[in-house]
Amino acid sequence: MTPLATIGFGVLITNDAFDTRMAIGATLALGGVLIVALRRKPATALLVDREQR
Repeated sequence: MTPLATIGFGVLITNDAFDTRMAIGATLALGGVLIVALRRKPATALLVDREQR
């Protein structure tokens, strides 16, 4: 939610224009967070497997 809050505060406090570029950037950031959240195998398990070899 941080990318959305940052954009919201930028628009409200500093009167930044919310345009297509900003919407695309927010969508990409949230998409990245979604990929990390839905990943089946956590990164810590990958690191442990790598160290045990």
